[in-house]
Amino acid sequence: MRSTELEWNENHTFKRFVHDLPIAARCLTENKPGPEIKVPDTTFQYFKSCHPYRTSTVGTAINDLDAPVQMDTGGNIGKVWTRVLHYHYNCDTSFQNCKDEEQFYLANSYGLVAVEALQKWITGQISLDEQHGIRQTQRNTPVFGFLSIKFPCSSVLPH
Repeated sequence: MRSTELEWNENHTFKRFVHDLPIAARCLTENKPGPEIKVPDTTFQYFKSCHPYRTSTVGTAINDLDAPVQMDTGGNIGKVWTRVLHYHYNCDTSFQNCKDEEQFYLANSYGLVAVEALQKWITGQISLDEQHGIRQTQRNTPVFGFLSIKFPCSSVLPH
């Protein structure tokens, strides 16, 4: 994981990890979950107008990848083999008591089809709906064509 949005409508502002976060093992056993990856350093920088202006961290992090399952993604994709990447962050130094989790639904042949951001409350239970802290974004209606990526902050890309 390299960076994330700061303001959705402004691609000159973003948060970028100082060191890319490993999200999964390079090779996985077929039909099995991936190993848990513990990330001790989650230091990142805030950028505005392509320049860093503040440094922060999200505690320690743990990433794990579920075994693939047939999942109905909706839209015009339908059922497809999907793995869920769990990104747990704001964990303590023992990689326990993670306060936040994001789930990335990765569909075979399609890539990212949904994202869920979960927040734990004082009870320690993961919430299950918008009212209690879950946000979901779905990308389940592919449009075929060509992609042109324009990243205005080329000076912060790795060399």
